[in-house]
Amino acid sequence: MRARLRKVFREYILLLGESRSPEKQLLNQHKWDSLDDKLKVPQQTAGVFTPACGATYGVMEKCDFACTSCYLADLAQQTQPLPFRKVKEQLDALRQALGPRGKVQITSGEVTLLPAKSLGEIVAYAKEIGLDPMIMTNGQRLLQNPEYLPTLVESYGLEKIGIHIDSTQKGRKGMRVGASESTVHHIRDQFAELIKRVRKQTGKKLHAAQTVTLTDHIFEELPTIMNWVLANLDSFRMISFQPVAQVGRTQDTQTMAMTLDAVWDRICYSIGQPLNRHAMYFGHPACSIVAPWIVVSFKDRRYIIEASRAEKRWDKRFIHKVIVHFGGFATVQSNTAQSIMKLVAMAVRSPSVLLEAPLYGLYRLWGMRSWLF
Repeated sequence: MRARLRKVFREYILLLGESRSPEKQLLNQHKWDSLDDKLKVPQQTAGVFTPACGATYGVMEKCDFACTSCYLADLAQQTQPLPFRKVKEQLDALRQALGPRGKVQITSGEVTLLPAKSLGEIVAYAKEIGLDPMIMTNGQRLLQNPEYLPTLVESYGLEKIGIHIDSTQKGRKGMRVGASESTVHHIRDQFAELIKRVRKQTGKKLHAAQTVTLTDHIFEELPTIMNWVLANLDSFRMISFQPVAQVGRTQDTQTMAMTLDAVWDRICYSIGQPLNRHAMYFGHPACSIVAPWIVVSFKDRRYIIEASRAEKRWDKRFIHKVIVHFGGFATVQSNTAQSIMKLVAMAVRSPSVLLEAPLYGLYRLWGMRSWLF
């Protein structure tokens, strides 16, 4: 019993030190100092939560699709995969720039065209040197080979995946390019079932995000996409909308009417209520905004609880404190007990937040009283 308690205490001390890594703090400070003064606002996460995020390049430029919004050059299909030593060099550079638990996307063209062992070794090395990797894919290989994703999760420790799904994907089995987004839902359903199956099969964590290219056509169909997402939060916890860019082999267009304001208004229309677009920034608000919500569903009713509501000063102040004091918290490579200890370790260093949290919680509960009970 004593030996077990000593082990727990040692882990706690290590996590207490990890929660405020001097290396990460220094990188964040450099990033914060580089920001324009206009961007140094309470909801800014760049330079507070993390200095930046990164991505690999050229790992596997080939792709099995010919999407109408493709950013790859025509030469991509003739490009050979990077040798593992070259990929390691990229990851080492990213680790130096991003610090511990730095978020890195394993991407290029379609990286799942690599053998599972080759891609798995990239993921394992990224985790070994202290990065937080996410594989970005169109997912077709994962549907065709049912053991590909479980192998990455169980044998190589993959915890995060981002899957691109929309009607621009020429080459997707069972889909016609330019079809309505509602006809793509059966493909989204397949991925939702795959993610849940792999979690159950492996007993491991697997966080999934969905990316969507915003063309003029898809912009009009945002409501049907958002309805699907809100109904499938047990599989995909995040969705990212990426405006089409006139690069590579892109054929789709974006009119001047599809501004960030217009996109956000369309999302709010889809949800059925106004939502705070200025909850969190990651750099410039004209580029990357983040809006965390909790979705509470009853039989035929759905309620959106925003992390930070518009015009609520206490929300903004409290979220800012959480970002500052708990920005380094991550559950990557941690079991539940370790995550709890890490959270406690960070809380010990932030007593003012702990004292304020119960009062703020009661304040939020009072605001939900009309439906909560």
